[in-house]
Amino acid sequence: MHEHNDKVYFHSTRCDVTDNAVFPIRNFFDIKAESVGSEIALVSGGFFLLQTKEVDSKYSWFGDPFGLLVSDYRVYSYATFERSCIVQDEDGNCFNSRLSCLDFDYGYNGIWVKPKMIYSRMTTKSNPFLACKEDFVDFLLLNGRVHDKKCSGKIECPVSGIVTRFAYSDAPDWKIGTEVSVRFAKNKKKIKFAIQCAPTLIEDGRIVLSTSSFYDDYLVTPNNKECLVPRVYDKGYMVGCDRIKVGFGFTKSNRLIWVAIEPNENKDITLLDVAKELLEHDVMVAIALDGGGSVKAYHASNEIVGAKEKKRSIPYFIEIS
Repeated sequence: MHEHNDKVYFHSTRCDVTDNAVFPIRNFFDIKAESVGSEIALVSGGFFLLQTKEVDSKYSWFGDPFGLLVSDYRVYSYATFERSCIVQDEDGNCFNSRLSCLDFDYGYNGIWVKPKMIYSRMTTKSNPFLACKEDFVDFLLLNGRVHDKKCSGKIECPVSGIVTRFAYSDAPDWKIGTEVSVRFAKNKKKIKFAIQCAPTLIEDGRIVLSTSSFYDDYLVTPNNKECLVPRVYDKGYMVGCDRIKVGFGFTKSNRLIWVAIEPNENKDITLLDVAKELLEHDVMVAIALDGGGSVKAYHASNEIVGAKEKKRSIPYFIEIS
Protein backbone atom coordinates (compact mmCIF):
# COMPACT_ATOMS: atom_id res chain seq x y z
CA MET A 1 0.00 0.00 0.00
CA HIS A 2 2.75 2.43 0.90
CA GLU A 3 4.49 1.77 -2.41
CA HIS A 4 1.40 2.87 -4.32
CA ASN A 5 0.11 5.60 -2.05
CA ASP A 6 -0.42 7.95 -4.99
CA LYS A 7 -3.04 5.55 -6.38
CA VAL A 8 -5.15 5.35 -3.20
CA TYR A 9 -8.38 7.36 -3.04
CA PHE A 10 -10.49 8.23 -0.02
CA HIS A 11 -14.01 9.51 0.54
CA SER A 12 -15.62 10.78 3.74
CA THR A 13 -18.81 8.73 3.31
CA ARG A 14 -16.84 5.52 3.69
CA CYS A 15 -16.04 6.11 7.35
CA ASP A 16 -19.47 5.74 9.00
CA VAL A 17 -20.29 2.89 11.37
CA THR A 18 -23.70 2.93 13.04
CA ASP A 19 -25.99 0.34 14.63
CA ASN A 20 -25.43 -3.26 13.42
CA ALA A 21 -23.73 -2.16 10.24
CA VAL A 22 -21.00 -3.33 7.95
CA PHE A 23 -17.80 -1.33 8.21
CA PRO A 24 -17.13 -0.29 4.60
CA ILE A 25 -13.39 0.33 4.67
CA ARG A 26 -12.20 -2.86 6.33
CA ASN A 27 -15.27 -4.98 5.65
CA PHE A 28 -16.07 -5.73 9.29
CA PHE A 29 -19.41 -6.61 10.84
CA ASP A 30 -20.33 -4.59 13.93
CA ILE A 31 -22.41 -7.06 15.96
CA LYS A 32 -23.51 -8.07 19.44
CA ALA A 33 -21.83 -11.38 20.06
CA GLU A 34 -23.27 -13.57 22.81
CA SER A 35 -20.31 -15.91 22.97
CA VAL A 36 -17.90 -13.14 23.96
CA GLY A 37 -20.20 -11.05 26.13
CA SER A 38 -22.78 -8.33 25.75
CA GLU A 39 -20.44 -5.73 24.31
CA ILE A 40 -20.08 -5.05 20.61
CA ALA A 41 -17.65 -7.26 18.68
CA LEU A 42 -16.17 -6.77 15.21
CA VAL A 43 -15.61 -9.73 12.89
CA SER A 44 -14.15 -9.73 9.39
CA GLY A 45 -16.44 -10.28 6.44
CA GLY A 46 -16.15 -10.91 2.70
CA PHE A 47 -13.68 -10.03 0.00
CA PHE A 48 -12.13 -6.60 -0.31
CA LEU A 49 -9.79 -4.97 -2.79
CA LEU A 50 -6.17 -5.00 -1.73
CA GLN A 51 -4.18 -5.42 -4.93
CA THR A 52 -2.72 -2.56 -6.94
CA LYS A 53 -4.26 -3.66 -10.23
CA GLU A 54 -7.72 -3.74 -8.62
CA VAL A 55 -7.46 -0.08 -7.62
CA ASP A 56 -7.79 1.12 -11.19
CA SER A 57 -10.26 4.02 -11.16
CA LYS A 58 -11.10 7.21 -9.30
CA TYR A 59 -13.90 5.27 -7.59
CA SER A 60 -11.64 2.51 -6.23
CA TRP A 61 -9.99 2.40 -2.81
CA PHE A 62 -7.80 -0.15 -1.08
CA GLY A 63 -10.09 -1.99 1.31
CA ASP A 64 -13.27 -1.61 -0.76
CA PRO A 65 -15.89 -4.28 0.05
CA PHE A 66 -16.46 -6.60 -2.88
CA GLY A 67 -19.76 -8.46 -3.21
CA LEU A 68 -23.21 -8.11 -1.69
CA LEU A 69 -23.33 -6.82 1.89
CA VAL A 70 -26.69 -6.03 3.50
CA SER A 71 -27.33 -5.39 7.18
CA ASP A 72 -30.77 -4.57 8.62
CA TYR A 73 -32.09 -3.96 5.07
CA ARG A 74 -29.42 -1.37 4.32
CA VAL A 75 -27.06 -2.06 1.41
CA TYR A 76 -23.36 -1.45 2.00
CA SER A 77 -22.05 -3.13 -1.15
CA TYR A 78 -23.75 -4.45 -4.27
CA ALA A 79 -23.45 -7.88 -5.89
CA THR A 80 -21.13 -7.83 -8.88
CA PHE A 81 -19.77 -11.25 -9.89
CA GLU A 82 -22.13 -14.22 -9.63
CA ARG A 83 -20.85 -15.80 -6.43
CA SER A 84 -22.05 -17.62 -3.34
CA CYS A 85 -24.10 -15.68 -0.82
CA ILE A 86 -26.02 -16.39 2.38
CA VAL A 87 -29.25 -14.45 2.74
CA GLN A 88 -32.03 -13.76 5.23
CA ASP A 89 -35.10 -12.28 3.55
CA GLU A 90 -37.88 -10.15 5.04
CA ASP A 91 -39.84 -13.27 6.06
CA GLY A 92 -36.90 -14.64 8.03
CA ASN A 93 -36.02 -17.35 5.50
CA CYS A 94 -32.29 -18.19 5.49
CA PHE A 95 -30.70 -19.79 2.46
CA ASN A 96 -27.73 -20.06 0.08
CA SER A 97 -27.77 -18.65 -3.42
CA ARG A 98 -25.38 -17.65 -6.17
CA LEU A 99 -26.26 -14.05 -6.98
CA SER A 100 -25.20 -11.24 -9.27
CA CYS A 101 -26.41 -7.70 -9.87
CA LEU A 102 -28.93 -9.04 -12.42
CA ASP A 103 -30.97 -10.81 -9.72
CA PHE A 104 -32.35 -7.65 -8.11
CA ASP A 105 -34.71 -4.73 -8.41
CA TYR A 106 -33.34 -1.43 -7.13
CA GLY A 107 -35.26 1.10 -5.11
CA TYR A 108 -35.41 4.22 -3.01
CA ASN A 109 -38.14 5.43 -0.66
CA GLY A 110 -40.39 2.46 -1.46
CA ILE A 111 -40.28 2.93 -5.25
CA TRP A 112 -38.74 -0.09 -6.99
CA VAL A 113 -37.41 -0.18 -10.54
CA LYS A 114 -35.86 -2.73 -12.88
CA PRO A 115 -33.06 -1.17 -14.95
CA LYS A 116 -33.03 -1.74 -18.68
CA MET A 117 -29.41 -2.89 -18.37
CA ILE A 118 -27.10 -3.56 -15.42
CA TYR A 119 -23.33 -3.58 -15.81
CA SER A 120 -20.53 -4.76 -13.57
CA ARG A 121 -16.86 -5.45 -14.19
CA MET A 122 -17.88 -9.03 -14.88
CA THR A 123 -19.63 -7.79 -18.03
CA THR A 124 -17.47 -4.78 -18.93
CA LYS A 125 -14.25 -6.83 -18.68
CA SER A 126 -11.14 -4.67 -19.04
CA ASN A 127 -12.91 -1.51 -20.26
CA PRO A 128 -14.60 0.21 -17.32
CA PHE A 129 -16.00 3.11 -19.38
CA LEU A 130 -19.50 2.54 -20.77
CA ALA A 131 -20.73 4.38 -23.84
CA CYS A 132 -24.31 5.54 -23.43
CA LYS A 133 -26.59 6.29 -26.39
CA GLU A 134 -29.01 9.20 -26.49
CA ASP A 135 -32.19 8.96 -24.44
CA PHE A 136 -30.52 6.78 -21.78
CA VAL A 137 -29.40 7.58 -18.23
CA ASP A 138 -26.64 5.73 -16.32
CA PHE A 139 -26.30 5.65 -12.53
CA LEU A 140 -23.14 4.42 -10.79
CA LEU A 141 -24.04 2.55 -7.58
CA LEU A 142 -21.22 2.09 -5.08
CA ASN A 143 -21.27 1.24 -1.36
CA GLY A 144 -25.04 1.56 -1.14
CA ARG A 145 -25.27 4.98 -2.78
CA VAL A 146 -25.51 6.75 -6.11
CA HIS A 147 -22.00 8.05 -6.79
CA ASP A 148 -22.39 9.35 -10.32
CA LYS A 149 -25.02 10.02 -12.98
CA LYS A 150 -24.60 10.62 -16.70
CA CYS A 151 -27.04 11.21 -19.53
CA SER A 152 -25.98 10.13 -23.03
CA GLY A 153 -22.31 10.03 -22.06
CA LYS A 154 -19.60 7.76 -20.70
CA ILE A 155 -19.65 6.54 -17.11
CA GLU A 156 -17.00 4.56 -15.28
CA CYS A 157 -17.76 1.24 -13.59
CA PRO A 158 -15.29 0.47 -10.78
CA VAL A 159 -14.40 -3.03 -9.66
CA SER A 160 -16.64 -2.89 -6.59
CA GLY A 161 -19.60 -1.04 -8.12
CA ILE A 162 -22.34 -1.47 -10.72
CA VAL A 163 -23.94 0.74 -13.35
CA THR A 164 -27.72 0.73 -13.84
CA ARG A 165 -29.06 2.00 -17.19
CA PHE A 166 -32.58 3.35 -17.81
CA ALA A 167 -34.43 4.84 -20.73
CA TYR A 168 -34.53 8.59 -20.13
CA SER A 169 -38.33 8.56 -19.83
CA ASP A 170 -38.20 5.78 -17.20
CA ALA A 171 -35.23 6.97 -15.15
CA PRO A 172 -35.81 7.18 -11.37
CA ASP A 173 -35.38 10.46 -9.54
CA TRP A 174 -32.08 9.44 -7.91
CA LYS A 175 -29.64 12.14 -6.82
CA ILE A 176 -25.93 11.83 -6.05
CA GLY A 177 -25.79 10.35 -2.54
CA THR A 178 -29.19 8.62 -2.69
CA GLU A 179 -29.16 5.29 -0.81
CA VAL A 180 -30.44 2.60 -3.17
CA SER A 181 -31.79 -0.68 -1.74
CA VAL A 182 -32.19 -4.09 -3.36
CA ARG A 183 -34.89 -6.75 -3.42
CA PHE A 184 -35.20 -10.00 -5.33
CA ALA A 185 -36.53 -9.43 -8.83
CA LYS A 186 -38.40 -12.76 -8.96
CA ASN A 187 -40.36 -12.86 -5.70
CA LYS A 188 -40.08 -9.15 -4.77
CA LYS A 189 -38.88 -9.96 -1.25
CA LYS A 190 -36.60 -7.51 0.50
CA ILE A 191 -33.30 -8.62 2.00
CA LYS A 192 -32.70 -8.19 5.72
CA PHE A 193 -29.17 -9.59 5.78
CA ALA A 194 -26.73 -10.89 3.20
CA ILE A 195 -23.02 -11.43 2.77
CA GLN A 196 -21.43 -12.63 -0.44
CA CYS A 197 -18.08 -14.35 -0.57
CA ALA A 198 -17.14 -17.86 -1.76
CA PRO A 199 -17.32 -20.73 -1.96
CA THR A 200 -20.42 -22.39 -0.46
CA LEU A 201 -19.49 -24.72 2.41
CA ILE A 202 -22.84 -26.07 3.62
CA GLU A 203 -26.23 -26.29 1.97
CA ASP A 204 -29.35 -27.87 3.52
CA GLY A 205 -27.26 -29.14 6.42
CA ARG A 206 -24.66 -31.00 4.33
CA ILE A 207 -21.17 -30.17 3.10
CA VAL A 208 -21.14 -29.29 -0.61
CA LEU A 209 -17.58 -27.98 -0.93
CA SER A 210 -15.65 -29.53 -3.82
CA THR A 211 -12.88 -28.57 -6.21
CA SER A 212 -15.48 -27.48 -8.77
CA SER A 213 -16.77 -24.87 -6.29
CA PHE A 214 -13.93 -22.56 -7.21
CA TYR A 215 -14.78 -22.67 -10.90
CA ASP A 216 -18.51 -22.22 -10.30
CA ASP A 217 -17.84 -19.09 -8.28
CA TYR A 218 -15.30 -17.69 -10.77
CA LEU A 219 -12.40 -17.84 -8.33
CA VAL A 220 -10.21 -19.58 -10.87
CA THR A 221 -10.42 -20.07 -14.63
CA PRO A 222 -10.39 -23.45 -16.44
CA ASN A 223 -6.70 -22.76 -17.09
CA ASN A 224 -6.20 -22.37 -13.33
CA LYS A 225 -5.46 -18.67 -13.65
CA GLU A 226 -6.49 -16.23 -10.95
CA CYS A 227 -9.69 -14.24 -11.28
CA LEU A 228 -10.43 -10.80 -9.95
CA VAL A 229 -10.67 -11.13 -6.16
CA PRO A 230 -9.61 -13.13 -4.37
CA ARG A 231 -6.05 -14.01 -5.26
CA VAL A 232 -5.56 -17.74 -5.80
CA TYR A 233 -3.46 -19.56 -3.22
CA ASP A 234 -1.82 -22.92 -3.89
CA LYS A 235 -3.25 -24.53 -0.79
CA GLY A 236 -5.96 -24.10 1.81
CA TYR A 237 -9.09 -25.12 -0.06
CA MET A 238 -9.01 -28.92 -0.24
CA VAL A 239 -5.36 -29.24 0.77
CA GLY A 240 -4.16 -28.08 4.19
CA CYS A 241 -2.13 -24.94 4.73
CA ASP A 242 -0.89 -22.82 7.61
CA ARG A 243 -3.25 -19.87 7.07
CA ILE A 244 -6.32 -19.12 9.16
CA LYS A 245 -9.72 -20.07 7.67
CA VAL A 246 -13.18 -18.59 8.32
CA GLY A 247 -16.80 -19.62 7.75
CA PHE A 248 -20.11 -17.87 8.32
CA GLY A 249 -23.56 -19.45 8.44
CA PHE A 250 -27.11 -19.73 9.74
CA THR A 251 -28.10 -22.42 12.24
CA LYS A 252 -31.40 -24.35 12.33
CA SER A 253 -32.76 -21.61 14.59
CA ASN A 254 -31.66 -18.90 12.11
CA ARG A 255 -28.81 -17.64 14.26
CA LEU A 256 -25.58 -16.50 12.66
CA ILE A 257 -22.27 -18.08 13.61
CA TRP A 258 -18.82 -16.80 12.59
CA VAL A 259 -16.07 -19.41 12.88
CA ALA A 260 -12.32 -18.99 12.66
CA ILE A 261 -9.87 -21.90 12.75
CA GLU A 262 -6.20 -21.14 13.25
CA PRO A 263 -3.53 -23.73 12.39
CA ASN A 264 -0.96 -24.87 14.90
CA GLU A 265 2.40 -26.58 14.78
CA ASN A 266 0.85 -30.03 14.38
CA LYS A 267 -2.03 -29.43 11.99
CA ASP A 268 -2.77 -27.55 8.78
CA ILE A 269 -6.26 -26.19 8.06
CA THR A 270 -8.63 -26.57 5.11
CA LEU A 271 -12.07 -25.18 4.36
CA LEU A 272 -13.39 -28.71 4.84
CA ASP A 273 -12.29 -28.44 8.47
CA VAL A 274 -14.26 -25.20 8.78
CA ALA A 275 -17.36 -26.83 7.25
CA LYS A 276 -17.17 -29.77 9.64
CA GLU A 277 -16.93 -27.46 12.65
CA LEU A 278 -19.94 -25.48 11.46
CA LEU A 279 -21.98 -28.69 11.18
CA GLU A 280 -21.14 -29.43 14.81
CA HIS A 281 -23.03 -26.24 15.69
CA ASP A 282 -26.18 -27.15 13.71
CA VAL A 283 -25.40 -24.81 10.83
CA MET A 284 -27.69 -25.39 7.82
CA VAL A 285 -26.23 -22.94 5.28
CA ALA A 286 -22.74 -21.47 5.22
CA ILE A 287 -20.10 -19.89 3.02
CA ALA A 288 -16.38 -19.33 3.39
CA LEU A 289 -15.17 -15.81 4.11
CA ASP A 290 -11.87 -14.26 3.14
CA GLY A 291 -9.04 -15.94 5.03
CA GLY A 292 -5.37 -15.60 5.84
CA GLY A 293 -4.18 -12.16 6.84
CA SER A 294 -7.67 -10.73 6.23
CA VAL A 295 -9.09 -12.48 9.30
CA LYS A 296 -9.64 -10.34 12.37
CA ALA A 297 -12.02 -10.26 15.31
CA TYR A 298 -12.19 -7.69 18.11
CA HIS A 299 -14.08 -7.48 21.38
CA ALA A 300 -13.97 -4.51 23.72
CA SER A 301 -11.20 -3.04 21.51
CA ASN A 302 -9.02 -6.11 21.99
CA GLU A 303 -7.96 -8.36 19.14
CA ILE A 304 -9.11 -11.89 19.91
CA VAL A 305 -8.53 -13.57 16.54
CA GLY A 306 -5.90 -12.86 13.94
CA ALA A 307 -2.72 -12.00 15.77
CA LYS A 308 0.22 -13.85 14.24
CA GLU A 309 1.61 -14.92 17.59
CA LYS A 310 -1.67 -16.59 18.59
CA LYS A 311 -2.04 -20.24 17.55
CA ARG A 312 -5.09 -22.11 18.82
CA SER A 313 -5.73 -25.81 18.53
CA ILE A 314 -9.51 -25.38 18.80
CA PRO A 315 -11.90 -23.25 16.70
CA TYR A 316 -12.96 -19.81 17.81
CA PHE A 317 -16.71 -19.18 17.53
CA ILE A 318 -18.68 -15.98 17.73
CA GLU A 319 -22.43 -16.46 17.95
CA ILE A 320 -24.31 -13.44 16.70
CA SER A 321 -27.50 -12.45 18.51
